[in-house]
Amino acid sequence: MKAKKKMTTDFSISNHFITRFNERYLNRTEQWVKSDLKGYLNAIMTSGQIRKFNKYSNNRSVTPRVVGLGLNHSLIMANNNLITVIKK
Repeated sequence: MKAKKKMTTDFSISNHFITRFNERYLNRTEQWVKSDLKGYLNAIMTSGQIRKFNKYSNNRSVTPRVVGLGLNHSLIMANNNLITVIKK
């Protein structure tokens, strides 16, 4: 069995993302240290999602990019910054 792909840590997380992640994905309020949230995202994402995430995290484009997060949610990333979580 192949080892799971690792998520790059060279990206920023906005406070808006944390609020929306708690609200839309977890349905509860958590106090996150951003490095812990990066680790949590790495744990819950599949290798394919991580591969796509890594591709967009290295892209400094201001055009928003969508990366799947499970069956019902997507991450929105632009300019190497996680902006929000949306429902599919």
